[in-house]
Amino acid sequence: MDDQQEKSEQATPYKLEQARKKGNVAKSMDLLSFVIITTFIAGFAILSGKITLELIKQTTWWLLHADMLVQNNLSNVAYLGGKSLSKITTAILPLVLMLIVAAIGISLFYSGFVFSFTALKPDLNRLNPVKGLKKIFSKRIFVEVLRVVIKGLLFFVVTYFAILHIIQQLTSHLSRTPQAIGLAFGQATINLMLSLVAVMAVFALFDMWYAKREFSRQMRMSQKEVKDEHRHREGSPELKSKRRRNQQDFFSKVKAISQVKNADVVIINPTHYAVALIYQPEKMQTPIVLAIGTGMLAHMIRRIARKNQVPILHRPIVARYIYANCVINQPIPTEMHNDVVDIYRWVIALPNSKLKF
Repeated sequence: MDDQQEKSEQATPYKLEQARKKGNVAKSMDLLSFVIITTFIAGFAILSGKITLELIKQTTWWLLHADMLVQNNLSNVAYLGGKSLSKITTAILPLVLMLIVAAIGISLFYSGFVFSFTALKPDLNRLNPVKGLKKIFSKRIFVEVLRVVIKGLLFFVVTYFAILHIIQQLTSHLSRTPQAIGLAFGQATINLMLSLVAVMAVFALFDMWYAKREFSRQMRMSQKEVKDEHRHREGSPELKSKRRRNQQDFFSKVKAISQVKNADVVIINPTHYAVALIYQPEKMQTPIVLAIGTGMLAHMIRRIARKNQVPILHRPIVARYIYANCVINQPIPTEMHNDVVDIYRWVIALPNSKLKF
C-alpha cells in the first residue's frame, strides 16, 4: 500500500508544533501576491502625486543644470546626484513600507508567527532525483500547472476585452477635448486593473483553501506514527509503569505520615531519613514500619513525632537500612532484630515511657 494512503490520521498538535518550529506551515503565494499588488495599487493611488512631483522636480533641476556634466566636476555631480536620489527614495519609502507591512501582516494572519533557520540549512535529500521526480509528477504540481493555465487564460480574456473597451472609448471620444479623452482612457485603465485584481482575488481565495488542505494532507500520519509519537512523548510502558509505581509509593508514604502519632519510636539520620516503628506484642511478632521518608517527608515525620511526644533516636545506619529494605505496614527485616531490640530497650528505659512489655 502507498505510504500516503496509509496516512489516514490527522496530524497531532505535537507534530504541527514541531513542523512550525522548522518553518513548515501552510503558505498561500496567491494570497500574498494579491495583497501586495492591491496594496501597491492603493498606495500608489495615494502617493502618486507626491512621487510624481518629486520626480518632475528632480528631473527639471538636472535638465536646467546639465552643464555641470560637461564641466567634468565628478565629485560635485556625485554629491548632487546622491541628494536627488535621497529625495526620490524618501518620496518612495512610504510606499515600500506599506508593501512590507502588508506582506508581514498577511503572513501573520494566514500562517501565524514563524521564525526558523531550518530552511537555510543544507539538506542533501533535496538533491535526491527520485524525490525530485515524485514532486514533478505529484498532484500538487498538476494543480499548480492547471491553476497557472487557467489564470493565464482568464488574464488574457479580461485584458483582451478591456483593451477592446479602451479602443472603443477612445474612438468614440475622438471629437472631444484632450482632457475628456485622457479622462476616458484613465477610467478604462482603472477598470482593467480592477478586473485583473478581481481575478487575482478569486485565485487567492482558492489558494487559501487549497494550501490549508494540501498542508493538512502532507501532515497526515499513519496509525503507527501516532502510536510511536505517543510512546516517545509518554515514555515506554516500562518507564510509565515505573513512574506509576514511584507515584503510588510516594502517596502511600504521605498517607502513612498521619500514623506517626501512634509510633513507639522514630529513628532518624539525623535530617535526611526518618523511620517510625510500632510494636504490639499481642498482635505482632516483630515491630512493623508505620512510616518512612526522606527530605521533606522526613522533616514532617520528625515534626509530628515531636508534637505527639514520640521518642526520636539518632541511628543513621538503622534508619537508612530500614528505609532501603522495608515497606510500610510490614515487619522489619530479621537481620535488624538485634538493633531494634536495643532501640526498644532505650525507649522503655526513658523516664516517661508508655511502653511496658
